Amino acid sequence: MPRRAGPILVLQDTTEFTLQRERSEGIGITYRVNSGKDKAGRFRMHTVCGLSMHSSLAVTLDGLPLVLSAIKFWTRTKFKGTAALNKKINPTRVPIEEKESFRSLENL
Repeated sequence: MPRRAGPILVLQDTTEFTLQRERSEGIGITYRVNSGKDKAGRFRMHTVCGLSMHSSLAVTLDGLPLVLSAIKFWTRTKFKGTAALNKKINPTRVPIEEKESFRSLENL
């Protein structure tokens, strides 16, 4: 393939793969969803099992794909960043290396 000169773009995206399981052990969790209300009118929540993938694709300015430059898979064992946690911790005080958004920087 001939060598190309000029700027390239690195496109990034996160994809979640969800799996139906009774228990999340061994696969991890992706998020919690509202399952509706129970007979008492309380909201029921359930955990969705799965894994996440963050990928980076290098392309030319014309949109020609060059290479899948990075890919990372991960799972969660617990939820971070929930509303209750955000009330206790100022997100600007959390080191970037401890945030999920750090995967974008690692892939770049």
